[in-house]
This record gives sequence, structure tokens and C-alpha cells, in this order.
Amino acid sequence: MSVARNVVLVIAVVTLVLLACAPSVGALWRLWEWSPYVDGHGPFIAAISLGLILRSRHALAATQLRPSAAGAAGLFVCGLAWFLAWQAGIEELHVALLPLVILAAVLAALGPTAARITAFPLGYLYFAEPLWHVLIGPLQELTVHVVSIIAPIIGMPVTVAGDVLRFPHSISFEVTPVCSGVNFLVVGLAGAALLGELWQASLRRRAGLILAMALLMVGSNWVRVLVIIVAGYTSDMRSVLATRGHWYLGWILFALIMFAFARVAVRGSPSSMSVLTASSPEGR
Repeated sequence: MSVARNVVLVIAVVTLVLLACAPSVGALWRLWEWSPYVDGHGPFIAAISLGLILRSRHALAATQLRPSAAGAAGLFVCGLAWFLAWQAGIEELHVALLPLVILAAVLAALGPTAARITAFPLGYLYFAEPLWHVLIGPLQELTVHVVSIIAPIIGMPVTVAGDVLRFPHSISFEVTPVCSGVNFLVVGLAGAALLGELWQASLRRRAGLILAMALLMVGSNWVRVLVIIVAGYTSDMRSVLATRGHWYLGWILFALIMFAFARVAVRGSPSSMSVLTASSPEGR
């Protein structure tokens, strides 16, 4: 009974904050709905966050829930900052403050232990936030720069005009914000962070997973863009990859990388090490 009660209390606090901060919730939902190619993963991140809270039900059951005065003070500060950002019409700011307000509310109502247990699930919501949009421009420029270097090496002379890559025979490609690969990067980082949490990895290992995933996602996006350009260039823009299949190519490549990443990373995870120890002669 205590398992259900404590989880219900946490979810109730989260729900109350979401209702109180409805403008931020609405802004997030519009972002996820209107920008599916960049932010369409948002609902999945929210669902995973809820799943992580439910996964922590036994830890919450063993926790003595009690209000926190320090948490109440933090909630006042965070809530005031959220209110001022909302009144000022700074959508990016009040949306970014939403997970912090929720965590402060959990701390205030249920105590520091409950806040510590729910910190990762609530912080995970930042993978669904628009703050990652600041990376679109730099990643877009970096993709253009890398492709402009590699294309001539593989026999494709190119002229760069802003975000447009011009090739012989009047063939040109525009590297749009979607081509920046920021969506693949964010989802990849979310996956790496989730693996680290599920394995209860050390901070050092989690940082390694995040860094490795970031490099893989950025590099794989360059490969994706190059494959699309080569396909379009060699087929005189008749290849399906250059017309309407490039999005699917990106997710297929992403799925393959995530599968390989998980297979390689799991070898050094705490769970795999414990299995190896238990199956070894010394561990029997």
C-alpha cells in the first residue's frame, strides 16, 4: 500500500505543478506538435520520465515523506522566476524553468529523499525542451563546412553559398536546420543518459557515454548528409534518398548506431560485470 501511496503523492505533486504552469505545458505541446522533425521526440521523453518515476516506486516506498522548509523557499524562488518569465512573455525561459519548479515542489512537499529519487526522471524532461535549438545554427554551419571539405575529395567539386552547396550540372543542396542533426543528437544523448541511469553507472562512466554518443551522432549526421548528396549527384536528383527518403535514412542510421552503441557499452556496464562475476568459477 505504501508503494502505491508514495508514488501517487509524487505524481499528484507533479500534476499540480503542471496544472499551475499550464502555459509552459501548452507551449511545449505546441512545439512537439508543430516541429515534429526537430522536437517530435518530446512526448516519448515525457513518457520515459513518467516510467522512471514508476520504476523508482520501491525506493519511494522506503522513504519517509515529509515537507521541507528549504524546499518551500526554493519553490517560492523558482515559482516567482517562472511567473515573471511568463508575464514577460519569455517562453523559452518559463518553459526551461518548468522541470526545476516541479523538482522544487517535490522537495517542498515530500522532502529531500523524494527529490533525490525523482531528480533524474524530472531532469530527463530537459531532453524535450527547446533549449537545444541553440545548437541548430552551429551544427548546420559545421555540417556545411565538413561536407565542403569531403565532397571534392570524393570527386564532387562544390561551391558554398551560405547554407547552399552548389555542384556541377546545376545541382544544389540546401543544408536546412533539419540537416543540422540536432534531433538525432538530442535523442542520442537521451538514450545514453537513460542507459547510464538504468545501469546505475558512475558519474565518470555516464559522462563517457554522453561524450561518445555526442561524437557518434554528430559524425553520423555528416555521413547521412554526404550519402544523400552523393545519391542525388550521381542520379541527377532522381534517387529517392535525395527527394523524400532522407528522413527515413537518418532514423535507420540512428537505430543502427544506437543498437551497436548499446551492445558495446553494455560490456562494461555494472550489470554485465555482475553477471560475469556470478558465472565465473571464483564467483560460484
